Amino acid sequence: MKIDTLSATNSYKENIHLLEFVHEIEFYDHHLHKKELQYPSLMKHLQRQANLLTIQALNNLTSIHLAEERMIQLVRNTYSPFHIQERELAGHRDALSYIHDHHIDYSVYDFRIVYIIHKEINQHLTTDQLNEKTSLFPENPLLPHSITSTSQCLSTADLQKLFFEFQSSIEVQKMHPLIAIPLLLHKFFKQIRGHYDALRLMRLLNIYLLHQFDYRIQCYFSLDRQFNESYNSFHDSFLQRFKDQDADAILPLHQWTQFYLETVLTAYKEIGGFINAYKNRSISEIKMEQIFTFITSQSEPFTKQQLLEHHPEAGKQLVEKMLRILRNKGQIRCIGKGKNIKWEWISEKKNTIMS
Repeated sequence: MKIDTLSATNSYKENIHLLEFVHEIEFYDHHLHKKELQYPSLMKHLQRQANLLTIQALNNLTSIHLAEERMIQLVRNTYSPFHIQERELAGHRDALSYIHDHHIDYSVYDFRIVYIIHKEINQHLTTDQLNEKTSLFPENPLLPHSITSTSQCLSTADLQKLFFEFQSSIEVQKMHPLIAIPLLLHKFFKQIRGHYDALRLMRLLNIYLLHQFDYRIQCYFSLDRQFNESYNSFHDSFLQRFKDQDADAILPLHQWTQFYLETVLTAYKEIGGFINAYKNRSISEIKMEQIFTFITSQSEPFTKQQLLEHHPEAGKQLVEKMLRILRNKGQIRCIGKGKNIKWEWISEKKNTIMS
């Protein structure tokens, strides 16, 4: 039997190296639950920030390129989507919101959540726009059946089988959910690989499953941004090591599982450190400090747009205010004019905004 299946669970559930990751994640998650009650205002800010960054990361997986201000308006639902890129972004927003708000309405192993997520992603598309996309789930009762199916599609029976194996690995074979989840995601993605919505669906399904097992990192930290930042170097090293010329090659299951756990653990550590550092700060101070930290880390001139892309939750007004403060203090200087304007850090003091 191949090891690259959900049924081959023993080699994973007894893997000491993977279990060490699991135990560390459990430790940090326990403390994160406590901090939710201790610092509600800070956690609410982190939740808004995570939602923005997750939508941004999901859209970076596609050809969607919107101005940062427009993206923020769409994510906050203060602007109605117009063209197809905006409609897709609005769909990602609604899918993420639905998962956060309604995961408790479903049982852990209900495969129909995949259909719901897929519907939410596509709900803002017109009939013509939807018909231009090939069908990932031709039997999805929530979408029109006129769309064309492809070889990268899953039948209802396929989905049921995946989720049944997932349930069996946890409840019968006693695999830890944090190991079973990446195994399910790997097999799910492998079967729909090549479809336009495949990677986004896998990422959203991951958020749903973490909710179902009462993990909280996905509420306050953008795992999708972390995956995007970590995966390229990890995947490139895999291709180089195995001399695989296929840039879309899927990581072997054992490597993907380790990568998944490492990424989740890193996220828990980062959010824990952030909360400890900013737990006694106002939200405005936190935003300004985040912008300041980004500016002082730049070795090359940067643009206002770069600041907004890295800190979309800060907003244009706060970014411009921060640039004025630092310019008046002589800590940054302006290069160029008009649309080509850039900023450069010139001060030796990097400890605090008030330096």
